[in-house]
Amino acid sequence: DLSAARLPLQGFQGIRHPLVRLNQQGLWNSGVLLAPLDFPPATARVDYRSGTTPHAVTVEPEGRNPGRLQLRWEPVGVTAVIRPVLHKVARPRVRKAAKLVASFLK
Repeated sequence: DLSAARLPLQGFQGIRHPLVRLNQQGLWNSGVLLAPLDFPPATARVDYRSGTTPHAVTVEPEGRNPGRLQLRWEPVGVTAVIRPVLHKVARPRVRKAAKLVASFLK
């Protein structure tokens, strides 16, 4: 269930590749999840929850062989509009301060 995923308060945008981790009798193995190339993309919206910004999460195969499964996170709503404007206007000191605040919110 993608809507139950934990998000940082400030939100984020990007692509992640989920891993499977297996453990049996103290032995561990992990690997990237694969999806067939004809896997239909699915999108879910993760709404406001305990102060986090809303996001659209898309599950789809990566566009090359073998098709790794990827999760694409994109902010939606007011955050999607404000974030690019702030990145263009912000000076280096403001960016550093914003990164510092974001690291405390993680």
